[in-house]
Amino acid sequence: MKRNYSLAMVFFLILGFFTQVPVKAANYEGYYSSQMIMNFKGKPGDVITKTLRFFNDTPDEAQAGFGVRDFIYEKNSLIYVEDRPNSFSVNKWTNLNVDTVKLQPKGYVDVKVTVKIPEEAEMGEHMALLEGSFIPVAAQDSQMKIKTEIAPVIYVLVTDKNGNINLDQKWDLLGTKKDVINGGHFIFSVENKGNVHLESQGNMKITNIFTKKVIQKKIPRVNLLPNNKKDILVRWNIDDYIGIYKTEVTFSMDGKKFEKINTTLFIIPWLLVCILLTTVLLVILFIRIYIKRLKKKWLAEAANGLLSTKASS
Repeated sequence: MKRNYSLAMVFFLILGFFTQVPVKAANYEGYYSSQMIMNFKGKPGDVITKTLRFFNDTPDEAQAGFGVRDFIYEKNSLIYVEDRPNSFSVNKWTNLNVDTVKLQPKGYVDVKVTVKIPEEAEMGEHMALLEGSFIPVAAQDSQMKIKTEIAPVIYVLVTDKNGNINLDQKWDLLGTKKDVINGGHFIFSVENKGNVHLESQGNMKITNIFTKKVIQKKIPRVNLLPNNKKDILVRWNIDDYIGIYKTEVTFSMDGKKFEKINTTLFIIPWLLVCILLTTVLLVILFIRIYIKRLKKKWLAEAANGLLSTKASS
């Protein structure tokens, strides 16, 4: 199935400067929405409803489907996140009045988007995508289907009960533990001292000091709720048979303050080491036995020579 997938690729810029300005979507294969960013602002417990209109500007009837998905934006990439806690999941806060509908040629559908901010919602900015997909009805039974997707951003700004925002992202790295031989874990013990959830991020750069080969490993994203502690495990494993590696680790819980850790990792072929040690020990044992026998032979020959000398006298 051919997919023509379009997103608001500049939404992060727009959110930073023009969050109150409606942004109309471009026309993608004859489909578009009335705006690409829906702004919601409220306090815990508020229920806010807005309407987003999707248009079918084609001469054909289309089957439309709608849904909401949480996401994060990292290094110019959109990453979908499943099953987020209710305190910061726009997907769980949002209800749509329609999920599937047939769109008439040159027609439109109004989708009512209701955001119910829970009492335990975290202050700050929260986002999800409202995904609208469109398939021409005439093409549904064909092997080559054309699916167009438009994904406006649902942007929710949560304040405190008084309508104010005071975010605290303070966190501490309490300590680290690590396995340095033949794979294992880096363990980051962290504490969230702020009032919003934090997510781990960072990178491991592992360099073979002999071949200069570089391996990059991302720190997995792990959520840490306010006033909580957690051990975050990062698994490392290298396929090389033997090696010594210079390792640089950058670790953060807020994307602003990064802890840097330098260490050395080793890949040691224990079977080969055991064989070599066993061989060396056997050689040493053989040499000692050989020297002991040779010494005994020398002593016997010396004793026989001395007896021969006395007999001649």
